[in-house]
Amino acid sequence: LTRCFTNSIEEILNIIGFWFYLEIGSRVNKAALIFTGIVSIQFMMRNTSPIGWIPLLFIKVFRDGAFVPFLISAVTVAVPVVGFALYFDSWYYSKDLPTFEWTSTGFNFLKVNLLEGLSKYFGVQPVWFYVGAYAPSIFTVAYPAVMFSIYFYTKETWAKGQSPEMMYATIFYVVIFSLIAHKEDRFLLPIIAFCFL
Repeated sequence: LTRCFTNSIEEILNIIGFWFYLEIGSRVNKAALIFTGIVSIQFMMRNTSPIGWIPLLFIKVFRDGAFVPFLISAVTVAVPVVGFALYFDSWYYSKDLPTFEWTSTGFNFLKVNLLEGLSKYFGVQPVWFYVGAYAPSIFTVAYPAVMFSIYFYTKETWAKGQSPEMMYATIFYVVIFSLIAHKEDRFLLPIIAFCFL
């Protein structure tokens, strides 16, 4: 239950974060600071959370010139959020130890699951599993409509001369997570809302 709850919080933060993402320009503004705070909190909850934001950050930096706002936001918001979370995790995991030890749960997650490959003990699925098995089980009879709406939204957005950034995030997220051997249907929760729009 806790794991699904975390993925649901990721989804909510994605929706709120996307609202502020759209307001980020070439100058530092409240939206850039709030967006950075949201992504930082997501990252500290689950370090795979920001994966869908990667192509969107490139778009903002290279198309909209938002490098300086992101840099300032990283220093003023992300560093304190990450620092506080690292301290809190370290305090929590050290409370039964004789001395304080720094603990990075995100690094430990990457080390154990990806570098040491221990996630395979929870199951290994083929690359196509999200698109061919988990997405149909989540969307059920609406799956064909969801696939059509993703295509239609992207086509219509391009026709208007706009960028289908929700789809870039969704597709990038699915591709990257498909490359990871261990898959769970709950890992798709953060992008479900974008698929329905």
